[in-house]
Amino acid sequence: MRRRRTIRFDWVTPWLPRLDPVELFEPLSLPLLYEKKDETIAEKQTITVRLVDGGVHDNQGIMSLLEQDCNAVIVSDASGQMDSDDNPSKGVLGVPLRSNSILMARVREAEYRELDARRQSGVLRNMMFIHLKKDLEVNPIDWIGCEDPSEFGKEGHSSAGKDETDYGILKEIQEEVAAIRTDLDSFCDAEAYALMTSGYRMAAHEFKKQFANFPTSTENPPQWHFLAVEESMMEPSRSGWLLKLLNVSGQRAFKIWKLNTPLKVTGWVLGIVALVLLLWACWRWSSVALITLGTIGTTVALVIAGAIFGKTVMRVVRYRDTLTEIATGVAMSLVGWILARIHLHVFDKWYLHAGRLRE
Repeated sequence: MRRRRTIRFDWVTPWLPRLDPVELFEPLSLPLLYEKKDETIAEKQTITVRLVDGGVHDNQGIMSLLEQDCNAVIVSDASGQMDSDDNPSKGVLGVPLRSNSILMARVREAEYRELDARRQSGVLRNMMFIHLKKDLEVNPIDWIGCEDPSEFGKEGHSSAGKDETDYGILKEIQEEVAAIRTDLDSFCDAEAYALMTSGYRMAAHEFKKQFANFPTSTENPPQWHFLAVEESMMEPSRSGWLLKLLNVSGQRAFKIWKLNTPLKVTGWVLGIVALVLLLWACWRWSSVALITLGTIGTTVALVIAGAIFGKTVMRVVRYRDTLTEIATGVAMSLVGWILARIHLHVFDKWYLHAGRLRE
């Protein structure tokens, strides 16, 4: 008999979305790993290997384990999953980005189908596959005038289904948890605890089904601190405050501005004031000609001169413009740095305080 081997994937940042590491981090170079064998070259040469994150090739990180004949795996799928979109973009960037999302979704599906085929054939005795959108189904929609509607499209059929997932978390809460931004962002207690509670309950539920023949500990499970939000994630009557907080957790910035009513009103007032100032400036200088025949001719002459004499010479000739551009860049960088520090030290801490759990 073959010795049974079990590999478990630890829950190490399982909610981080998969980004292309080539765009973020330099590859790890190994220049002296292999020797290039070429009889026509007298000197020895080596082959340079540059390594990037394994997610580029294997997003689930399981292929090397399957090659070692592991027959029991627990996979925490950390890849970012594509959302349904009622009005996909048709822009120059929107189309390729959406196409890439579809491609990665197909890759993810293919990897799962390969695992499932191994499980059904008996190569894998146990397999557990979990992700943040588990049990969050998207019901099919029939096109207008469909003569053979699906069950969800028939009149009188309710597509709501259960309000909670099989692992006990309210679906509206789980949807917000799945949308939490985890890329270089601050976490308040409520966000972090909600992520941990969701993963903990999901794993416990699936482990009982997929690993029922595995021996487990008879001791009482520890009382984890993150379970303090469990009732708010399972009881509709107590989920209001957590749902309100999680509604803004997927935003890129200005979370506290959207969460706090006085700040939200202040933001609207500042936006209206900025719009009024912009309109006033347009009216005030409406008689000033921004584009004239002279400016067009000067621009064309400078472009031609730059192509002939080179950028360096043109920068010397236009030293005033160069100094102005440098001063403008420095001023914008300084203003941006000041605003960023204010956000980090004031509004970010305000948001963390708003989501703090008090024992």
